[in-house]
Amino acid sequence: MEKSQNYVELWGTAGAAPSFSHENHGESFYRFPLRVERLSGQSDLPLILAPSALLEGIDIAEGTPLRVTGQLRSFNNRSGHGSRLVISTFAQSIEPCDGGHFNRILLSGVLCKQPTLRRTPLGRSICDMILAVNRRYGRADYLPCIAWGQTAVQIAGMDVGERLTVERRCTSLIVISPRGFVSSSSSTAVQISSTELSARLSCLMWYIFSPFVSFVAGLLYHKCFWCTMQTTNFINNKGAVNMSENVIFCFSGTGNCLDIAKNIAKHMGDTDIIMMRKAPAVTDVSAAKRVGFVFPCYAGGLPGDVEKYAKTIKVNPKAYTFGVCSYAGYIGCGLYKLNSIIPLTYWAGVSHQCSCIWLFPHNLMMPPISPEKAQKRSEEKAIQIAIDALSFKRRKQPPKMSVNAVESAAWPLLSKLKGRKLKVSDACIGCGQCAKLCPKGNITIVNGKAKFGKDCIQCLSCLQYCPKQAISMGGATETRERYHNPNVTPDELTRSVIHFD
Repeated sequence: MEKSQNYVELWGTAGAAPSFSHENHGESFYRFPLRVERLSGQSDLPLILAPSALLEGIDIAEGTPLRVTGQLRSFNNRSGHGSRLVISTFAQSIEPCDGGHFNRILLSGVLCKQPTLRRTPLGRSICDMILAVNRRYGRADYLPCIAWGQTAVQIAGMDVGERLTVERRCTSLIVISPRGFVSSSSSTAVQISSTELSARLSCLMWYIFSPFVSFVAGLLYHKCFWCTMQTTNFINNKGAVNMSENVIFCFSGTGNCLDIAKNIAKHMGDTDIIMMRKAPAVTDVSAAKRVGFVFPCYAGGLPGDVEKYAKTIKVNPKAYTFGVCSYAGYIGCGLYKLNSIIPLTYWAGVSHQCSCIWLFPHNLMMPPISPEKAQKRSEEKAIQIAIDALSFKRRKQPPKMSVNAVESAAWPLLSKLKGRKLKVSDACIGCGQCAKLCPKGNITIVNGKAKFGKDCIQCLSCLQYCPKQAISMGGATETRERYHNPNVTPDELTRSVIHFD
């Protein structure tokens, strides 16, 4: 019989100081939540259960960085009315660390209950299962898990007694998302092996999140708190990625397009957003079921870098493809141009009308409607796009807009000319945020002050996100209102990949 495995390693920050849990055989046990951040910016809160001996000499308060290793344990809590299954991490070592977030779980066990397939209101496949992992001395932990997407469909056909081995690795320096994206140029791989399962599902890959604990509101389902298991894919030594489910490539300057992409991803589920402000982290998405593009209208056309990157992206010809253009006055010819590079199954325009770059006279804002109304309209449109994509809705090719094509062709030169109008006031504190945000690397910090080069594309992230409003486009814009999407942070704009479950 194959030996069961149960190993957890977590790096994060304490969510609270340890509190007394219970006493067993004369030894006291304490518990506390550990906050472990995901790539998406959200956090898991696994419950840590530790004997008092491990806590001696360690001053743990809220926010203390810790490294915890141990095992996942299940406990049927019968206190109060009825019973509920509580999942915790039984700590075998606890030590201070220098910060960072790391999450690795290795489990090997057998299915102890027939998997159940169901669907979300938006049509996503979900499979509920329970994995039995043996301890020493004849005991076992029963760990509820959820599989999503195509993996859920595959697992639903499995039988009780079949063995699964589940492994997930993620470092604070090399970030690997649940879909297998690498946010750096590393060849590090996530590989979930399967023993008896591999005979039925060759090279099946799995991902498992840290379990949510009983005190996390909103995650209660049939009185059980679940581990989350999702498909992931093998990354070979050349960095090739075998993708699945949904991918959205996004270019965003002031955050509106990223906000649209995030709202689409949230409602589609199981989606990775790949940012295109610099060369995308992943270009081979030939295994993805749906591939989308979200971008702004620049001078009636497609931003130059979006066009350049789109020509490098490998998409399965059978995949469902969609394009979304965010615009203020008119949709332009950007979608038509993109369609000539990657044929689109579906397209849509989202008129946000809150951040607009006009050719003259440097009017950085043109809000015909309030930002609040524009934001609500944008969110509603994004939800509809997600529903259409999930149902594989089709549309005829986007409009050509020949007049806009002429304007767009002249934009690369005009944007560089306009970029010479950018200037920095004495209010600049040299924080470097503008340099970090610039997708062209056109900004440097010299003698504690921002300095502009000659390769500006007029995304205006620098101007709109400057914390001191020290950047302006010509003298006429110094007193004008600044704008960036309220739901998008500068950090999100600079990420390589953002994942949504």
